Amino acid sequence: MTVDEVIKLSKAGLSDDVIIQQIKKKGQRFDLSADQLIQLKSASVSERVIQVMIDPAKDPSPSPAEKKTGAPTPQQARQLSGQDSPSSGLPTEISSTLLPAQLTNMLQSLSDGFYYKTSQGWQKLEPISMAGGGLKHVGKMFVPGLTPQMVYTFRDAESPAQIADGRPTFCIKQMPSLADVSGRTGRDLLIVRFDKKKDHRELQISNGGNMFTFKAGLSKDRMPDITIKTIADGIFIVTPNEDLRVGEYMVTFSALGISGYDFGVKQ
Repeated sequence: MTVDEVIKLSKAGLSDDVIIQQIKKKGQRFDLSADQLIQLKSASVSERVIQVMIDPAKDPSPSPAEKKTGAPTPQQARQLSGQDSPSSGLPTEISSTLLPAQLTNMLQSLSDGFYYKTSQGWQKLEPISMAGGGLKHVGKMFVPGLTPQMVYTFRDAESPAQIADGRPTFCIKQMPSLADVSGRTGRDLLIVRFDKKKDHRELQISNGGNMFTFKAGLSKDRMPDITIKTIADGIFIVTPNEDLRVGEYMVTFSALGISGYDFGVKQ
């Protein structure tokens, strides 16, 4: 039996007991290198199976914590990481039968950041901040009753993260100590839509066609409705309520759209 065969059995969703039985049946002791250990861990092979691979004479029992909460199976672990997930309107993490403790533990293993789910797992979004700003349609100043608009500009015409799914799933993970900080709670999260230009993107931060209706802030048509689920302190799952139209967007905590994490939705 080879390392690849053990990974294959694990990915097929077989239990640790079945995999260990096969290893002991062969009576094989694996001389695992550091790279092979990393390969097994990345494939969600359990510590128990890895220990038996190193010494078939041993079969460590699940830890008390695993007995209490129930450790996720390899298939569940891949679902939590975004792999092997069925196509549905809800994230697999939320719609599955996984125990809350399992879900929390898996997402807590991510480093702090903003992520979107792909078939290969959670992919990290890159941060972006406004590169400049100013007034748009300044000529309207000379038209009685009309007002120019304020815009922020952001570098590049497209985000490096282009998503084919019109209703992507995002995971936001930050330090738990920020969970109660104003402006960093789940209620402050939003998705905003950019205006795509030839070599940059713009975000209009005012609206209203004249001095009586002019308002500072993002207009509602730039902010699609989203569902936010709090998994733990500082960990949130965000999904749009409807498919996003093709274009450029940003996930942000900032109601003024100064900075965030950008992505694009492609056809």
